[in-house]
Parts: sequence; structure tokens; C-alpha cells
Amino acid sequence: MWSPINASSSPRPDGLDPAVACALPTGLLTEHGVLTVAGFAGGQSVLITGASTGIGLIGVQLAKALGATPVIGTTRTAAKRELLEQAGVDTVIVTDEQDLTRTALDATDNQGVDVVLDHIGGQAFAQCLPATKIDGHVVNIGRLAGPAATVDLDALSYRHLTVHGVSFGFTRDHEMADVIAALLPEVIPAVARGQIRPVIDRTVALAEFRQAADRLRSGEAVGKVVLRMTDD
Repeated sequence: MWSPINASSSPRPDGLDPAVACALPTGLLTEHGVLTVAGFAGGQSVLITGASTGIGLIGVQLAKALGATPVIGTTRTAAKRELLEQAGVDTVIVTDEQDLTRTALDATDNQGVDVVLDHIGGQAFAQCLPATKIDGHVVNIGRLAGPAATVDLDALSYRHLTVHGVSFGFTRDHEMADVIAALLPEVIPAVARGQIRPVIDRTVALAEFRQAADRLRSGEAVGKVVLRMTDD
């Protein structure tokens, strides 16, 4: 059923377009690794900040495929609400218009979420703490809004939260092997079934890498930008 790529990577399901396949590994490894770190189990609720980013969209689909309910996702602009709903987000929080903490609590009967996947950092990270259930887990993955936050320690302590910081781009080799191996039982089959697909903004020739980088920096890209190595 699988076509192995090489010994250091996950197998690629037969028939999966190469442009789609190349846009998956970083997101799958990161988001599944984070859910594992947080002790996620099917049926738990998940809040994903920066859910409209390329990696956030993979996180949404992965959480849904593994049985998360509800999945709550944030985006800065209402224009991306439909994109998130199509990806599987049950409650979209538009942070330019809504309070992250209050809306997440409202979506969980004032209990808070079991797991937070935070791709934003900054004050968004701080706002996630009081939106997390007692004994819940908050994992910081990215710092798009910066590395500093003013945290309410009462929200952290009274809720008995566990906070994790990860950076899978710097994970040691023996740790990464475990992260990759963990994809095989559930995640790769979900990719094969079509439950997880990267959103690809565009595919461009390698010679156009500067334009591709500029589009990513502009914030206008929706999903991944794929570089094509050849004209084939």
C-alpha cells in the first residue's frame, strides 16, 4: 500500500501527488508530535491558534482525524472563516473581532479545552491559559506574534495546567525517529484516506524562490507554497 521514500522519512501513500506529499511532512511531524506531548486522546477538545496558517490547517485536519471534539481554531480575519470551517474547525475565533479566552470558554460550556496547540505565541499564548480546562495542556509551537508574553500565573496555577515548549526543527535524531514512527499507525492511513491534505497556495518553479518567499512574508499566502525542482 505504501511507497517508501527513504529510510529517514515516512512512507508516501500510493497515488499521492508529489506536490501534495512534499507539503505534508513538517506539518504532520510537528502537529502529531505536539498532540503526543500533550497526551491527547480521541474525544478531547483542542484549541489551535493560527489555525489558518499552512501548519495550523494540517493540525486542524489531524486533530479531527484522530477524534478531537470540538476543534476550535483562531484566525485574525473573518475572510478566513470559511477556509477553517471547510478544514473541520467547529468554532472559529476571529481574534480581530472576538475575545479568544471568552469565545473558547463559551464553546466548551465554560470548562475550557483539553489541549492547546499554540502557533502564535505573544499575548495569544497568555490568553490560552484561562481558556484551558483544569489539568489541561498548553503547547507552544510557534512565535509569530513574538517570544514574549505577560502571563497570569493564577490562570496557570489554579487550573493545574501543564505547559510544554517544542521545536521539532531542533529535535535530536533519536527523538525524531520516535516522532516519525508514531505517524505510521494512524496518521499515514488518514492521509491515504484523504482526511488530511495540505492547503497549497501555489506551486512555482525553483527559479522563482524569491517571489515565493516574498508571498509567504506578505501574509497573503493561503496554505503552503511548493517549489517545483524540474519542469516535469
